[in-house]
Parts: sequence; C-alpha cells; structure tokens
Amino acid sequence: MNLVLATVGLATLLFGGELLLRGAVKVAEALGMSRLLIGLTIVSMGTSAPEMAICLGAALTDSPEIALGNIVGSNVANVWLILGITSIIIPVSVQQSILRREIPVMIGVAIGFMLLAVDGELSRIDGLILLSGAMAFCVWQFRSKAEVDDSGEPTETVSDDYEQNQSIAKSSIFIIAGIAMLWIGSGWLVTGATGLAKTIGVSDLVIGLTVVAIGSSAPEIATSLIAATKGYPEMAIGNVVGSNIANLLLVGGVTACVSTGINVPQESLEFDIPVMVIACVACLPVFISGSVISRREGVVFLVCFAAFTAILFFRASLAETFPQWSYLVWVIAIPVTLVALVSYANHKKNSTNNI
Repeated sequence: MNLVLATVGLATLLFGGELLLRGAVKVAEALGMSRLLIGLTIVSMGTSAPEMAICLGAALTDSPEIALGNIVGSNVANVWLILGITSIIIPVSVQQSILRREIPVMIGVAIGFMLLAVDGELSRIDGLILLSGAMAFCVWQFRSKAEVDDSGEPTETVSDDYEQNQSIAKSSIFIIAGIAMLWIGSGWLVTGATGLAKTIGVSDLVIGLTVVAIGSSAPEIATSLIAATKGYPEMAIGNVVGSNIANLLLVGGVTACVSTGINVPQESLEFDIPVMVIACVACLPVFISGSVISRREGVVFLVCFAAFTAILFFRASLAETFPQWSYLVWVIAIPVTLVALVSYANHKKNSTNNI
C-alpha cells in the first residue's frame, strides 16, 4: 500500500507541476511581468505549500524534529538534487540579475537561520523575525520587479481588457489546480515513503531530512524539470531560489509561531544546518562560473547530495565508532569548493582569451 501511495503521488506531482507552470507562464505574459519574478514568488510559494503543510502537522502533533528536518533537508534537496538532475538533463542558464540579488539573499537567509538556531531552539520570537523577513522579501520583489523585465528594461503596460481578464482567470485556475495537485501528490508520496522508511527503523529526524524532505521537494523537482525542458530556465532557477527563501522564512516562521518553538538537536547544529548553508553558498561561485550550471557541476551536486543522505542514514553507527563524525561535513564541502574554484578559473581564463 505504501508503494502504491508513493507511485500515485509521484504521478500526481508531475501533472500538477505541468498545470502550475502553464498557468504561471500565461499570467506572466498577460500582466507583462517577468517569468523570473513569477518563479521567485507565485511558483516557489506554491511548490513550498507541501513543506508548510508537513511542518505545521509535525509541529502540532509534537514531532518538531520532522518539521526541522523537512525545512533543512528540503533546502539541501532543492539545490543539490533538483539543480543537479535538471542541469544533467539540460544545462540551465542563470540570469545576471538573480546572481546580483536573490542568490546573496538566499545565502544571507540561510546564515541568519543558522544564527537563530544556534541556541538550540527556534522560539516564537525567532518565528516572528523569520515571518517579517518573508514579508519584506515579497514586498521588495514586487516593488523592484513588477515593472521591469528580465533584461532590466521597463515592460510594456498591458491593457486591462476583457480578453486579458479571461486569460488571467483561466490561468489562475490552472495555478490553483496545479498547487492543489502538488499538495495532494506530495502528501501521498510522503505518507508512502515514510511508511516504507519506518519499516527499517529510521529516526524521525532522519526521515524528516531525507524521505519527507525529498518527498515535499518533489513539486520543485517536477516544476523545475518541466520549466527547464520547455525553455523556461529562469523559472527553474527562480523556483529553487524562491522556494529555499520561502522554506526558511515563511515555513520556518509560521511553524515556530504556531508551536511552542522548534527544538534544534545538537547533531543538526553540527552537521545538517551547516550543510544547508554550504549548499546555498556553493550556488554563487558555480553560477558565476559561466552563468550556466553545466552537466559536470550537476554531477557534483548529485554526488554531494548522495554523500549527505548516506551520512544521515549511517549517522547513529558513525557516532559510536567515530565520535568526530560531524567533521564529515568536509566530505561534502571540499568537492563543492574545488569544482566551484575550477569552474570559476576556467570562466576567467575564457573571458581573458576573448578580450
């Protein structure tokens, strides 16, 4: 039964991702808004809906470790799993505007989240700080980009006629239906996968960091893959970056506020959260290296995600035989740093040769 639930959930996710993407593209075109802005806001928040539902449910049922694991694990999966798979299938181009603006914001939010959690708890006060950041980010996005297209030039104003309103109404139905299917599909996938994981005796934190995180990131995977293969790379990147910011600020903030606070285990402070920060920081040099995530970089991302997942599952035995197991974070950090430096050096060399 768990296997059937997981399979049906995956199929529902793929169809929901197609609907969400189609509706978002049409809304962007009808309103004269950039696809990047839509990806950073509507699409990313829509695909983050499963994380919100899972975290709230976990917090209200006294399973805060699943909530924390879901937030942190989803962000790691968003970067290394989603961008890894997507760029292997088709190298994803990265716009200069997102390099200058949203990537630094994502890195700053990840570091800020780690600083709030360093005392071992995300309190309601911390939750309010995160929610304030979420509101500020949304306001900043719409104020700075609502009238600017991807090239930085003012967009043309679209007349508010009957045909436009009809197009927006139809597209909005696609978006709502797509988000609903993503929510339902991810729920089925997570339920089935969690049931399978519990049969092999995996802890709540590890389930949250792996099975639940990957399952709740499935909407981002489906949407980003569809966006990239259909020629909308800006939506794929915007979806990942926007979803990471939404997971930390919005999902983390709401979850901390409605509960009595999220307990942050020492093992998360030593390993899980630092890996999440490394994943976010690694985006900057890799993206800058050529404004394209190459297949080689995608393979490194996937290898790092596989190493992260393997360490999580073997963490209990590692702690017994290797007390300094948290130093294994460098097993992930070193290859990411090396590929980033090599890619950046090649980019600088090519730029010099072209002058």
